[in-house]
Amino acid sequence: MRVHLFIGIGAVCSFAHLSLCQEPKTQYLFEALRQGDGSIVRVAIKQGVEVNSRDADGNTLLMQTGTYGKAADLEFLLTHGADANASNRTGHTALMRAIPDLAKIKLLVEHGAEVNVSAGGTTPLLIVAGIRSAENAVRYLIEHGADVRATDEQGSDAVMAAALAAAAGNLKILLDGGASSSSEAKERQPLNKARTAKLDQAAQERLRKRAEGVTALMNAARVDCETCVRLLLEHGSDAKARTNGGLTALHYAAFKGNLPVVRLLLEAGAPVNAADDRGFSPWMMAANSRSKNPEVVRLLLDRGADIRAKDELDRTPADWARLGAHHEIVDMFPTAEAVNIAPVKTAARPTFKDVHEAVAKSLALLEESAPKFFPKSGCISCHNVSLPLAALSEGRRRGYPVKPASTQQLVKQTAATYLPQRDNLLSGACAILGSPSVGSHSLIPLKAEGYAPDAFTDAVVRCLSLAQYPDGHTHFGIDTRPPLSAEGDIPETALSARAMKSYLVPAMAGDLETKIARARAFLVSARPEFGDDYPYRVFGLVWTDAATGQIQEAARELLAQQRPDGGWAQNSDLSSDAYETGLSLSALAAADPGSVKSAAYRRGVDYLMRTQEADGSWHVQSRAFGFQPYFESGFPHGHDQWISMAATAWSAMALMPAAEQVQVQAAR
Repeated sequence: MRVHLFIGIGAVCSFAHLSLCQEPKTQYLFEALRQGDGSIVRVAIKQGVEVNSRDADGNTLLMQTGTYGKAADLEFLLTHGADANASNRTGHTALMRAIPDLAKIKLLVEHGAEVNVSAGGTTPLLIVAGIRSAENAVRYLIEHGADVRATDEQGSDAVMAAALAAAAGNLKILLDGGASSSSEAKERQPLNKARTAKLDQAAQERLRKRAEGVTALMNAARVDCETCVRLLLEHGSDAKARTNGGLTALHYAAFKGNLPVVRLLLEAGAPVNAADDRGFSPWMMAANSRSKNPEVVRLLLDRGADIRAKDELDRTPADWARLGAHHEIVDMFPTAEAVNIAPVKTAARPTFKDVHEAVAKSLALLEESAPKFFPKSGCISCHNVSLPLAALSEGRRRGYPVKPASTQQLVKQTAATYLPQRDNLLSGACAILGSPSVGSHSLIPLKAEGYAPDAFTDAVVRCLSLAQYPDGHTHFGIDTRPPLSAEGDIPETALSARAMKSYLVPAMAGDLETKIARARAFLVSARPEFGDDYPYRVFGLVWTDAATGQIQEAARELLAQQRPDGGWAQNSDLSSDAYETGLSLSALAAADPGSVKSAAYRRGVDYLMRTQEADGSWHVQSRAFGFQPYFESGFPHGHDQWISMAATAWSAMALMPAAEQVQVQAAR
């Protein structure tokens, strides 16, 4: 089934906007450009078609060429009278769409394109500043009058965009060109503003405070960019600055476990005991850091970190170290107790009926709970929307009684969140995604549901493409939600490659295929470090069509991580849990469907069957600091419900092929 939603701006050509609506005779030209065929447009213009023809959203052929076409096609339109400053309904122009292609940018500026044009405060410089390896484009725009101090509606400027993208080269050019190192965001990004409006008043206020006052230095620390931190401090950034919610750059650096950055910030006067509105201190974040770096904890302790500090749930730094099972760090606390690992439930070996019923129970719970999250949060959550959608879609494909209306509701929620920001994303203003993984997690289940490629999917794919590093990896540097924050680069790289491949943009196919190949090369050579690295390396090699031998080798490495209890763990010091076990089994099945028959897979199934709750869920303890206020979303397990929902989705997907295998054996 092919599904194509028309949601948001320009869905219908109203009488009041007939002048912006495309004529039937020019509609095919916009699609031809998306398909990468500019020759059809040239012929049409020569035959008298209006060069400034628009589509339903007010996009001109020049804008469409900026996104999808070649520089030669752009030049042809400009020399035949195309308006270089025409804008669509959201205020975007061809110059914004041409970023970061320097040849296109030069052509447009030479033909009079306004370099300081603004779409909701977003300017071409703000866009290109957030794209790595775009130093020449940044320099060119500044040389041609771009305002280095312009800010968007949220108060962010080009310096903040460059810092958040870890684009140190762009950042240096901006700071040397007179840009401020001290600007602060006033609001949340557009996707998050929509989410905030859904929350109750107290939660709205909390989110607003956490966003107000975010600085470029905080952004640099969030993405682990030591060079960016040094540059900003050298240009006067305030290490003591706090958001209205109390966060500092040191909070982010401590969570990353980056000793040089933590030391830089402390030397610049960062407050070691600053607590945010939840009571989280830098020391707590260091204690639960993905890097397990005891040197950061020791440094903070030497600088006076309070060992007795507690968060709003009375958890101490020692408690946070226990959550991550960071034993060396736990041992640093004189009053620390041994890590408590809950015993795994035991039960009889499952039969087909048990496994099938286990899946049915979990799908019923996901189907009931998943649609409730978005209305309360406005967030197209990876854990409560995207992964449940993937499980429900797969369950229906395998014959479980999942209503199409349930999955389509989740599809609509996803599209409704992205479509209003489609133009920003198409222009390359990708910071509104928060991280590449948000887009990847969204697109992959949409493909399974038959969502047709459109400007929305093109926009997300373009952002994923721009986020890739030259060696093929994609880096996640922002979030504090392990394991969903992709603790290593392998998961992010695999997910991005899968999303790009799922929604390959015809006009960008050559570049995207090159980037998918680079991702494959990175995944082949990458060495797993964190728990998720092992299954996602397997997934990534499958998704990028790696050689069979390479996939098998990665699968063997994943199998070697299986625990005696049959499960897998999020890191080497944690006990097995359903999230990692479901994810790992699903990866093994993707690598080799025949592995479902293996003893190792059956041990994993046994583990999931022993640990499933009576309501169909699996309970996994959260070790995330999170970014939004807690609320009840309709799933069990209180403060652990969001990671538990993701665990339930992965576990259900892992059990589905096992149920079918047992059914085949029972029939013999």
